[in-house]
Amino acid sequence: MTFEGIRGVPDNMPVDEMWDVLGDVHFEIDEDAVGHLDAPTQDLNGSIVVRIKHVDDELGMASLSSLSLSREAIGSSWLLGDGETDRVKRASAK
Repeated sequence: MTFEGIRGVPDNMPVDEMWDVLGDVHFEIDEDAVGHLDAPTQDLNGSIVVRIKHVDDELGMASLSSLSLSREAIGSSWLLGDGETDRVKRASAK
């Protein structure tokens, strides 16, 4: 299953600061998996990779074994759960 979110940042923003805006990113899920995620929160477990990309260039990557997401009100948009932005940023530094 793949979640994808797009968030613009200034071109001169350092990558380590880009991790800080993850909490504002609205993630969409691929349509095939939507039926599997009907709860307002979802804990993902397994091999999870979060990437920061600019066009086709990968600027940063974080690997985690779990990640918590919350659904925005009604709709298919998801946000990182409380405290997850910092946890992803710490994982990117490893």
